[in-house]
Amino acid sequence: NVLIDSGAENAFGSDVRYFNSFLGVDVVNSTFTNNVGDGFYLNRVDDSGFMVDIADSVFDNNGNNGVTIVSLNGRTPFGMVDIVRSSMSDNLGHGIRLHGEADVTLDVDLQDNFINRNGLGGIALTSIERVELRGIWERNEINDNGDLAPAGFGDGIYLQFNAPTPGPALDLVMTDNDVLRNNGDGLQVEIFGAAETVLDLNGNRINDNNGHGFDWDSTIASTLFLDVDASADRISQFNNNEGDGMEFRSQGNGVFDETFVTINDTEIHFNEGRGVDILTQGDGEGTYFITDSQISANGEEGVYLVNTSSLTQTQDVPSFDPLAADGAINEIPITTLVIDRSEIDANGNPGTMGGVVIRVGTSDGDF
Repeated sequence: NVLIDSGAENAFGSDVRYFNSFLGVDVVNSTFTNNVGDGFYLNRVDDSGFMVDIADSVFDNNGNNGVTIVSLNGRTPFGMVDIVRSSMSDNLGHGIRLHGEADVTLDVDLQDNFINRNGLGGIALTSIERVELRGIWERNEINDNGDLAPAGFGDGIYLQFNAPTPGPALDLVMTDNDVLRNNGDGLQVEIFGAAETVLDLNGNRINDNNGHGFDWDSTIASTLFLDVDASADRISQFNNNEGDGMEFRSQGNGVFDETFVTINDTEIHFNEGRGVDILTQGDGEGTYFITDSQISANGEEGVYLVNTSSLTQTQDVPSFDPLAADGAINEIPITTLVIDRSEIDANGNPGTMGGVVIRVGTSDGDF
């Protein structure tokens, strides 16, 4: 049991930077609050490894982040973080801040935590070069974050990967989490480069956020395998967000960028934007299955798909705007959309196209 309150810098800080060294930290029934810096800070470099177990502890009201894990350099070292039944709330930065560079693998498991009312966002991961995040996140509250973030930021969960070479980036299972009322997107994933992402979303409530509920953005040869389904206890929801319920962009710029999505037993209701917004552009390729789901009463289209060779086409324009006509003739976007046993009704305001809309872009004849 540890109480560290009103510290001058970080409440707990550790720097692991020697070859073949290993750090193990157990934090149980402890409190790290009201510190000028982070509640908990770990910085790992070189070829060292670490294991951090946190249980029944509080990292609240700190001047930066509640928990910060930084992992840099080395030959694919392994870092393991397990946080259960703890609070990382009311910090000026993020509740949990992760950063990785140059061949690191982070295994981060989160269960039954409170990550609420943090100034810049709930959970954020940023990366340079190859970084892989694995984990199981269950029954966490990630709510009301991002009020101090600039416009367009302040996500409940933000995961960003840079991958100059092929390899896994994300292997994450999220079950029965609440991601509510955050100032940006509920869950945003950005992939730059040749990374592979596997994401299972089961029974999560990603509602009432000021951006999109779920936002996937990939460029240059990345691959997404996304499965959205009910859990044993509840269906998945992407409701009442200020943007779209779910937004996908696959952009292949001279190389194929692939997206495979299954949305099953899911509610996507009352979003100000579209229910599901899909853009496949350049040499992107997307396959989408929507089954046994309800997509209703969204402010714009229920399901809106644009398949275009243009690399400048955006998703933030009304459906009646002309599509960009500047795609190269040798770009080959391919999208497969299958909708089965789903209700798509009462979508659209005056000036929108309504239920299911499919548009095909043009090219500039550059041959």
